[in-house]
Amino acid sequence: MTNDQCSIVLFHFFIFLIMGIPIGICLGLSSVCAILYSGTSLTIVATNMYSGISKVFAACYSVFRIIQQHYGEGRHFQTPDRSLTPVSDTEEAASPSCALS
Repeated sequence: MTNDQCSIVLFHFFIFLIMGIPIGICLGLSSVCAILYSGTSLTIVATNMYSGISKVFAACYSVFRIIQQHYGEGRHFQTPDRSLTPVSDTEEAASPSCALS
C-alpha cells in the first residue's frame, strides 16, 4: 500500500466516523474508496476475496474435524439420544414444580 492509498483510507475512515457511521462499515467503505482510487478492477477484488474465503473455510473445517476426533469420546460433540426420553419427562426434570398450599 502506497502513501497515497494510506492517506485515502485514513481520510475517508475519519470522515465516515465523524458522520456517525459504525466502525466496521467505516473500515469497509474506506477500503472500497482506496480500491477505487488505485484503479484495481472490482472483479479482481471479488475473485480474490472468494478464493481467500474458500481457503479459510477448508482450513477451519479440517481443524474442526481433528478436534472432533480428539474429543469425540468425551461428552463434547455428542448429540443426546432423545428417542429414549420423552420430552415431557425432560421438561419436568429441568424445571421442578413448586406446589404452594
